[in-house]
This record gives sequence, C-alpha cells and structure tokens, in this order.
Amino acid sequence: MQINQLLNEQVEHPTTVQEFMDIMKDFLPLAMEELKLDRLPHIKLEKYIKDSHQPTFGKYVNDKNTIQVGIENRHPLDVMRTLAHELVHFKQGQEDRLTATSGDTGSPIENEAHELAGIIMRHFGKRYPHYFTDTAITLSESEAWQKSSGKNKNGGLNKKGVASYRRSHPGSKLKTAVTTKPSKLKKGSKASKRRKSFCARMKGMKKHRTGSKTAHDPNSRINKSLRKWHCESVEEMRDLILAGSLYIDMLKENFADGKHPGRKGLAKRSGVNTKASVSSLRKTAKHSTGEKARMAHWMANMKAGRAKAKK
Repeated sequence: MQINQLLNEQVEHPTTVQEFMDIMKDFLPLAMEELKLDRLPHIKLEKYIKDSHQPTFGKYVNDKNTIQVGIENRHPLDVMRTLAHELVHFKQGQEDRLTATSGDTGSPIENEAHELAGIIMRHFGKRYPHYFTDTAITLSESEAWQKSSGKNKNGGLNKKGVASYRRSHPGSKLKTAVTTKPSKLKKGSKASKRRKSFCARMKGMKKHRTGSKTAHDPNSRINKSLRKWHCESVEEMRDLILAGSLYIDMLKENFADGKHPGRKGLAKRSGVNTKASVSSLRKTAKHSTGEKARMAHWMANMKAGRAKAKK
C-alpha cells in the first residue's frame, strides 16, 4: 500500500522544469568546484537524446564544446549524475585527453568519468539531502508555455501558455500581450507601462543577444513579438524601408545585365560626405530623402560592418 501511494504521488506531483533548474543552480557551482573548472560548456537539456549511435541519457560533443542531457521522466539526481559524468569528459577535453576511443566501455577515460561523477554526487547528496525526496521530471501539459500549443502564432504566449507559465513559476505576474496601439493607450496607465517595459527589454535582447539572421528575419519570434506589442518606432520602420529600397536598387544595378557593377561615386554625387563617421552618416540618412538618404544609410552600414570585422 505504501509503495502504491508513493507511485501515485510521483505521478500527481512531478518535478517541473523550473524546479529542476533550481537544482541546477545548486549543482553546477559544486561540480565546478570539485572538477576545478573555471567555465562551463554549453549545456542542452532535451526531452531525450536523438541521433546517437547507441541509447544514452547524455553525451559530450568535444568539437562543439556541448553537453546534451535527456531529462524526461528521470529523477533530478539521476540527471545530475549524467551531467557530472559529461562534465568530467568536458574537463578531459580541455586537457586534450580525449581520443576517438575514449568513450569505449571500460576505457580509462570512461572509468574516470564514472568514478569522479560518483564522488561529485556523494558530496552533492550530503550538502543537499532534501533533493532525494523529489520526483521524476515531466514535460507534460503543465509546461505548455514551452510548446507550440502555448504560443501565439503572432508571437508571445497565448492564454494557455501564460497560465502554464504561472503554474510553473509561482509568484509570476506574467500576462498576455498588450496589443492595443500606443496612440489609444492612456498615458501612465498599467498597460502603457507594461508595453514600454516590454519593448525596452525585447529591443535590448534583440540588439545584444540575438543573432543577425534571427534579428533580420521578420518571421522570427522576437520580431513577431515586437510587432504584436507595437514596439517598432517610426524611425525603425523607416530604416527598414530604406534598407529594402537600397537592396532592390543594388540588385537592379549590379546584377541586371552584368555590365554595370555599380555606379561609382554615387554617394558623393548625392551629397553624402563619404569620410563622415557612422553616427554622422546615420543622422544624414535620418534627415534626408531619396538617393541621398539611401546612400548615407548604405555608407553607415558598410563602415559599421568594417569596424565590427576589425574587432
């Protein structure tokens, strides 16, 4: 009877992904201390490990400096042991000790990973014994905010996604998007402040943490969200239009018949100071129209690209 009751409790009260991440915050510093690591590889948590030559719960890809760990329906400490094992392989890779046969069963490298992972888990268990009472991790409907069913096709989360996120993150005040146009929002209202805060955070993320391909893809989730919240300013929309117009002009000039690789001196003939700084060129583009605006915009992008390449 007690065993059945325990099994029922495990099914009814699974460990959520958020709870698992809290365990990770305690585990990773301890593992780094034990292995004397000054940094961590990229760690990918997946439902299960795909594309592996044999069934496995985790693997370290040396040439990509990445650890993959499967977490679905596993006890958190079991996942931690797998992670500890792969972190040992990461350390071995940093020491240039991995070879094509290092992962073979019974190899010295593999045995060392087993041994050190066991030691790490014993120390972790002594320091955080309460984690032994946790139950298996699940990626069920309670985590709809991480699935397509909880996401809005136009960006952000739908009501189902917001509800599941708040269940997984007790105390969260997450709400659905403010889709009312800024001109119709009352200045200083809660909705207006939410929109302003969201736009500032997402624009910062797009600028500093989003790759160029995603940032320029109109169908990426971050750009969909920015449009949904009406975060684009008039100036940003104008820049997009200018960039698109310039791109079309370049296609016409450079690739139409192969005879004209470009109109030399066009920027100068348009009145653009080709020796100006990037910021000065952007100001020129902002306060100009037609060919001058397009060429100033193009020159600014070219100079910014060269400066970035030199770093």
